[in-house]
Amino acid sequence: MPPIEVPAAYGVVVEHIRRAIHLGVYSAGDRLPPERAHAKQLGVSRVTLREALRVLEGEGYVEMRRGATGGATVIARGESRARLRQKLDELLAIQDFRIANESLAARRAATRATPEDLAELEATIEAIRDKPSRHDFRRADNDFHLKIATIADHDLLRTAIENARAAMFGQIDVVDFELITQTAVRGHQRIVDALRAGDESRAGQAMTAHIRTTNKEVLAVLDDAD
Repeated sequence: MPPIEVPAAYGVVVEHIRRAIHLGVYSAGDRLPPERAHAKQLGVSRVTLREALRVLEGEGYVEMRRGATGGATVIARGESRARLRQKLDELLAIQDFRIANESLAARRAATRATPEDLAELEATIEAIRDKPSRHDFRRADNDFHLKIATIADHDLLRTAIENARAAMFGQIDVVDFELITQTAVRGHQRIVDALRAGDESRAGQAMTAHIRTTNKEVLAVLDDAD
C-alpha cells in the first residue's frame, strides 16, 4: 500500500479557518482571536498559525494588520456571477444534495425540537427580519440551518449539511439582497411552524420548498451573467 499522506499542520489550520468563514462564523470586518489565544484554541503553535494566516491572506480571506491594534481581519470575498455561471452543474448538484439532507434533517427535527430550540430558531428569523448586513444575513441563515441539523441529532447528517453549506459560499451574494431576505424570512418561518406542529412531512416539504425557491433566485441571476 502507498504511504499515508499527512497534511502539513498549517494546511489543516487553513482549512479550519476558511471553513469557519464560509459558514459565517467569521464575517467581513471581524477580527480573528489574538494570535496567542487563537493558537491555544486550535491546539497549534503560533508559528503554524502564522503560516496558515499568510496562506489565507494570499487567498484574499484575511488582511494582516500590524501594531498594537493589529491582527488578522476577515475581508469581503465572493465569486462573480460569471464565475458561478461556469460552475452551474456543481451548484445544481449541491442544491440537490442540500434538499436530500436538509429535508431529512427537518423531518427528524419535527419530532425532537424543544421549546428552547424553537425559540433559538425564531431568534435567527428575527435577525434576518431586522434587515441585517449581507454578512450578518449569511451568519443568521447558517445559524438557522445548522441549528436544525443539530436538532436532528445525527452526526453524519449534520456533517453533510455543514459541508454543503460551506461549498455554496458566495452564491447568495449574487442575488438581490432585499429579495433573498424576504424569501428567507417566509421560508424559515414555514419550517419553524411545521416543527412546532411536530409535523414531519410538512417540515420536510417546507425545507425542500425553501431551498428550491432560493435556488431559483440564484439561477435567475446567473442567467443574466453573460
